Amino acid sequence: MYGYSVIETLDFEIVNVQISDNYLKNGKIRLSDYFTRKDVLTESNIITDTISKMKCKKNIDDEYNERFSHNYSIDDILELLVSDLDAYSLLYKVPPIKISNVEWELLFYELGKYYHNRGIDDFYIEDMISLNKMAVSKAMVYEDDTISLNTYIWSLRYLESNIITERNLEDITSQLSFTFGIDALSLIKNETGKVGCLNKSFGFEFDVGSKDEMIKTLVNDGYEIEDPNPINKDDSSTCDKPKQKVVKFSDYANSKK
Repeated sequence: MYGYSVIETLDFEIVNVQISDNYLKNGKIRLSDYFTRKDVLTESNIITDTISKMKCKKNIDDEYNERFSHNYSIDDILELLVSDLDAYSLLYKVPPIKISNVEWELLFYELGKYYHNRGIDDFYIEDMISLNKMAVSKAMVYEDDTISLNTYIWSLRYLESNIITERNLEDITSQLSFTFGIDALSLIKNETGKVGCLNKSFGFEFDVGSKDEMIKTLVNDGYEIEDPNPINKDDSSTCDKPKQKVVKFSDYANSKK
């Protein structure tokens, strides 16, 4: 039901995870190419065709706008998120997902209940799609062995905006702690002990329609770019681990003002 002919890449999300968390491997930014499944791209005509379609931003915008134009039930949204995970796994070396059906449903039902009680249902589907992208991207950037329930709870920190504040994140994780019997609040705290991303004040701006422009901006801002294919790097084309797309939350927050 939710398959679609174009897949939105995670070029900008992967970069924003690294900058938001100040998490640079060898002091360099790894672009999405670092996490792309080279074997799939070179051996599958179907995926190659999909990749070329990604370059048509208008098609992507049309399709994603269509997804936000309907009233979805939470079950519909769960199906949509699974469809997105399948799509990302075709393109990136995404780690295995180790979340039970019960955990998956409870997580998004509890989040949906919180949004409903706060009267911000209109932002639920957009935020859950963003959370899905951020969780996948976080797992790839940090080279996690799996994507777990904790990965998704950790990634709630990336949703902080004018709509979802620090206090909201604390309330949400308090609710999730009770539901799952874990210390969810500790997962959204950064290394300084504060809620949210470490680098909250970053003002990194780029043209979301151009990966080249993003790279140029990164270099001008003093970031070094990691070579995705260094001579001494093992090209594990059969590796199951991938990378995901991250949302530019500065623009995201402004859109909700």
